[in-house]
Amino acid sequence: MVFKNEDLLDISQNATFFYNKFNQSWIIDFKSEVKIEILKIYLDNENIWDIPKNIVIEFYLQKGTLIDEKKYKVFGNNLLNIELNSIKTFDRIKIYLEDKSIFFIPKWEAYQRKYKGILVSITDDGLGCRLVNMLVSMYLSNLAGYKFGFVWKRDINPCGTNDLRNNISSYGFNIILPQIENEEYIFGEEFIKKHSYTQMIKRESKHLARDIPFQKLNETLPYSGAFGWSYHDTGIRIMGIDKNYIKELPKLYSYIQFSPHISEIISKAQKETQKIGKFVVLHLRGGDAVYDIYIRSRGNHYKKNMPIEIAFEILSMFLSKSNIVCFSDDIETLEKFLSFSKKHLKSSYKIYNIAEFLPKNLNDIDRLFFEVTFMSMGEEIFSAGSHFSYLASIIKGKKQNLSYQYFSEKQQSEIINKNLEKIKIHPIAQAFSYFHLYMLKRKEQDFKFLNMLMSRAMKLDGNNYLYKIAFIDSLIKLKDFQKANLCLQDILTKDKKGFFEVFFDCILYRNFMDIREDILNHKNKGTELRELACEICKNIGITLPNGAVLKIKNYLSYKLGVAYLQTNLFLRPFVLYGIKKEHFYYRKFQNKMIEQGLLENPQPLEDFADYYEGLKIKESKEFKIGEAIIKADKTSFKLGYLKLPFDIFKINS
Repeated sequence: MVFKNEDLLDISQNATFFYNKFNQSWIIDFKSEVKIEILKIYLDNENIWDIPKNIVIEFYLQKGTLIDEKKYKVFGNNLLNIELNSIKTFDRIKIYLEDKSIFFIPKWEAYQRKYKGILVSITDDGLGCRLVNMLVSMYLSNLAGYKFGFVWKRDINPCGTNDLRNNISSYGFNIILPQIENEEYIFGEEFIKKHSYTQMIKRESKHLARDIPFQKLNETLPYSGAFGWSYHDTGIRIMGIDKNYIKELPKLYSYIQFSPHISEIISKAQKETQKIGKFVVLHLRGGDAVYDIYIRSRGNHYKKNMPIEIAFEILSMFLSKSNIVCFSDDIETLEKFLSFSKKHLKSSYKIYNIAEFLPKNLNDIDRLFFEVTFMSMGEEIFSAGSHFSYLASIIKGKKQNLSYQYFSEKQQSEIINKNLEKIKIHPIAQAFSYFHLYMLKRKEQDFKFLNMLMSRAMKLDGNNYLYKIAFIDSLIKLKDFQKANLCLQDILTKDKKGFFEVFFDCILYRNFMDIREDILNHKNKGTELRELACEICKNIGITLPNGAVLKIKNYLSYKLGVAYLQTNLFLRPFVLYGIKKEHFYYRKFQNKMIEQGLLENPQPLEDFADYYEGLKIKESKEFKIGEAIIKADKTSFKLGYLKLPFDIFKINS
C-alpha cells in the first residue's frame, strides 16, 4: 500500500451492510458514489476454510450496473486487505463465495484518501539537489492541494561517479565526492513519520511531474489510480507557475525537521560565522563534475563549474570591500587558488578557506550541512550552476550570483583568456577552462583559435573525447579533412564503441547541429569521416542505403572488363560489341524517362553507405581492363585496339 494510515479516511459509517439470503451474498450499500483506496474484509474462518475457496467481490454503480469484479483465493484467511485505487466510483459492493456456500463477515472497513494524492520529492542526486527538490515539491503540493512526501535513498545516481569513487586514490585526485546518509541520520522522527514514503514508492517516470502545465498537475493524476505525482527536478519546469515562488522557499526550509545531530551541526555553523562578521561567498564547484570521465566527457554540465580564472576575477573585485570565504569540493584547486590569490592580492580584508572553520570529526554529510549553512550566512553568493550553492541562497533568501550571468559572454572570454594558466592547477581542471573558453568563442567562428584551444585541452586531458570532438569539428570547419580523418581514424581504431557513446551524448552533438551537416556535406572526404556520417544518419533515423557497388558494377567499364576475362578470343569482339550496344540503348532510355519525369536522377555515389567499397571496385582488374577497352574504342580508326593487348598485359601483371 502506498498510502499511510494517517492518509486515509474510514467511510464505513456511510454505508449499510446486510446479508442477502436469496443469493447468499453480503451487500455493502453506500449512500452515494464513492472512490475507495482500501477495502478490508474480516472473515470467520472457523468452519468453512478447510479447503481453498474463491471469494468474489463485485462493484456496482447505481445499485445495479456491474462495473468491475475481483476474485481472491482464501484458505485460512481471516482478513482480506484489498487495494481498489484502479476501480472507478461505485455505490454497491456484493461479496459471495464462488461455490455459493454460506459464510460470515463479522466486520468490514472501507477507506478513502484524505488528499487527492501525494506529491513526492524523489531524486538520487547529491544533497543540495535533493533538498532543493524537496522544497520545490513542498511548494507545489501546497499550491495544488496535495500532501507532500519524499523518497530518500542512500544510493547516489552514479552517472559514472562510481568509477571515480572506487579509484580516487589510484587516480590521485584530492577531491570530496558527493555522499548521502539514510533518512534517519538526516531527518527527525516526526518528519519521517509524516512525510517519508521511502519504503512505499519507487522512482517511476510514469508519475513524473515535469514539462507539464500546472493546471494538469492541479486537476488530474498522471493515470487512473495513481498515488499522485513525483518531482525529480530542482527548478520550476512546470508551466503556469510564478517565479516568485523562490521567496517562499526559505519558510519551507525552516519547516524541515532535521535530526538532533544535524541540527547541532547547523547551530555550530551559524555560530562560527559570527567570528568574521560580514562576508561574501565564493564557491568553486569541482569534484566529480570536473574529474569524473563520464561527466566531463559529455560536457553537458560545464556551466556548473566556475573557471578558476573567473573566480580570481571575482575575488579581485570584492576583496577590496569584504571578507571572502571560499568553498570547493576540489581541495587541491582551492588550496592553489588561495595561495596564488593571497600572494598577488593585498587588502585589509581577508580570504578564508572554509576548512579553517570546520569542527573536528565531521563525516562527509556533516561537513556538507556545516558548509551549506555557513554559506547561507554570506551577504552574497558567487557560484556557477551548483545546486549546493543554490540551496545555500534559499536557506536565508540571499542573493546568488551565477558567474555565467554576472559577466557577459564577452567579459567571460576576456577574463579567462587573460588569466589562462596563471594559477597552476591539476591539468584536468585546467583543460576545463580551455573548453569553457571554446564554448564562449565558438559563435565567433575563429576556428584557428578554437583549434588551438582544443589542441591544448587535449594535451592536458588526453582521455577526454569531448575535446577531440571539438578539435575534429574545428578541422572540418577549416576544411582540413585529411587531418580530421586521421584524427578520427586514430580514435575509432582504439575505441570505436566508447567514442560513439560519448559523441551522441555530449553537448557538442546536441547543441551544434552544424557539425553533422558539415560531415554529411563532406562525407566523401575520408573513410572515417564517412563512417561518422553514417552513424549520425543512423542516430537521427536516416539509413544510408547500399548501392554504390551495384552502381559501379553497372558501369560500362566494369561490364566490358568482366566480359573480356570470361569469353574466348573468337567470341570476345561480338560479346563486347553487344554489351556496348545494350549499354548505350539503356542509357538513352533512362535519360528519356528522366526528362519525362518518370524516373528520378540517379543518386551520386557518395550518397550510398558502401561508397568506399564501390571505390575498391573501380580499382579492380575488371574495371581497369574495361577502361582500357573504352579508351581504345575512342581512338581514330580504332587503332587503339592494336595497343590494347599490351595495356591489358600490364594490368594483369
